[in-house]
Amino acid sequence: MKKLFIIAVLAVASLTASFGFGRIEVSTRPIDSRQRDQQWMQSQKNQRIQQQRREQWQREQWQMEQKRRTRRHEQSQSYEWWVQHHKRDYDNRR
Repeated sequence: MKKLFIIAVLAVASLTASFGFGRIEVSTRPIDSRQRDQQWMQSQKNQRIQQQRREQWQREQWQMEQKRRTRRHEQSQSYEWWVQHHKRDYDNRR
């Protein structure tokens, strides 16, 4: 009986999805909207923290580069220019 119910729910979900009625979530227990909101807020907070870490790392890398350029008597670069040309450095660091 339970298998028949699941098959019927999936069939209805696929039919409604094919007609553009939106997304249907099938779960065995309902998700509390407060819990979902808290999860969303936590993910937003984590993204902000990750962005701050990225910006701090980039700023430190730029500063090290400027010190090296100064020792070599090379022309300094603006931070904005440096970030544009080193966008993937943070993701590829190891």
